Amino acid sequence: MSRFRLQEMPPWRLPDDFQVVPFELAHYHNYEPGPQDLPQEFKADVEAALPRWVGKATTIKRGEEIFGIGAVFLDGTTGRAWILLSEKARRMPKELYGTVKYILQRTLREVPMERFEVLADPDMAVAHGWLTKLGFVPTGDRVGKFRRYRYECR
Repeated sequence: MSRFRLQEMPPWRLPDDFQVVPFELAHYHNYEPGPQDLPQEFKADVEAALPRWVGKATTIKRGEEIFGIGAVFLDGTTGRAWILLSEKARRMPKELYGTVKYILQRTLREVPMERFEVLADPDMAVAHGWLTKLGFVPTGDRVGKFRRYRYECR
């Protein structure tokens, strides 16, 4: 599994006082709403996987306040991504959309892949709106509660 290092990218369209830094486990425990608000069927998988992402995933923060944690990686010929957003980050959809769009476009330009897949909470209308605006299509597949979206790169 190779990965695309997000911390090498500028926090495009985010306010100047935001930083993009390598992920540390403390970031996960200090973001709001926090780990307690993850769906139970997802929380165990997230917490088991996070230690291997230390220094490889990316955190977006302002001062000590965590706004988001995420990573983009290649799994065979399929690109995948994950992101955990704070409540404050969810109230900044335009700024975050611009950053996500920049990361996606750069990833697709620099990393050869056949498709790009993400999972999203179907209860978050803003996630569905973002993904369809970015060109992702819901596949109808689900992983637990989450809906799979796919972007064909060919």
